[in-house]
Amino acid sequence: MISKFFLENFGQQIKILADLFEEIPINLKILKSNLSPEQFIARGIAISFLTFLFSLIFSTIFISLLTQNVLFGITSSFIFSILISISLFFLYIKWPSFKIASIQSKIEKEMYHYIPIFSAFVSDKTPLEEAIKSFVNANPDLSISKEFYEIYTMVKFGGLDIISAIDKKIDVTPSKKLRDFFFGMLTILKTGGSLKEYVRKVSEDETEEYKNKIRESSRKLAIFFEVYLIAVIIGSLFLLVVTSVFSLIQPIPNLIELQFIISFLLIPVISLAMSKLLQALIP
Repeated sequence: MISKFFLENFGQQIKILADLFEEIPINLKILKSNLSPEQFIARGIAISFLTFLFSLIFSTIFISLLTQNVLFGITSSFIFSILISISLFFLYIKWPSFKIASIQSKIEKEMYHYIPIFSAFVSDKTPLEEAIKSFVNANPDLSISKEFYEIYTMVKFGGLDIISAIDKKIDVTPSKKLRDFFFGMLTILKTGGSLKEYVRKVSEDETEEYKNKIRESSRKLAIFFEVYLIAVIIGSLFLLVVTSVFSLIQPIPNLIELQFIISFLLIPVISLAMSKLLQALIP
């Protein structure tokens, strides 16, 4: 409702903003959103405006009570609320890009494993849409399967031929790598080459690239594990021993509390952060 108000009363200004953020129409198209770029931006302005109002009211009350200075509370809350609402607006504008990046990451990880499987379904004698259907039925829950299934539905239910369906799908595929794969299939279909040979070659390239990533990840994991072992485990134990020895020579204030923080807070937090980092390194 509020976004509609902004769109009706500030449509020209919103149109200028939509022209500034050139990636919005493409991202909305990839995400299959029903919103136009102007509607999307108007919704972001409405969310930011409401955030500004609520933030201004509650932060003014809180800061005024805390400092016992109403003028300072209003001024600081106004600045704080402006910064929060502007930050939220830009995060909202970038949200489709973050979403697409997440989908792209999933698809490209799946391509390493499932393009070789897809190649087993492809035959120069079998219609490509039937190979796609068989692949999707065998792997229904994958992100890559959803992209393939859209091609199948455009052929089966949309009345398009397979070349037109792939051509249309290329424009709205979240992953550049998968777009290139579809474009390669499209080229083969148009030129009359061997689709099975093309898919087999891509699957071999994917397998080889995955092996290279595994080797690179293994090397990085070994380095990070050595750093973790030396800096965190051995370093922390050394620090505990040193502080204990020095406390015998000269008492150290709050020694027990310091050692407790090192043992039960610092080491677990660093270990958790390291585990998350290692997970990110695994392809």
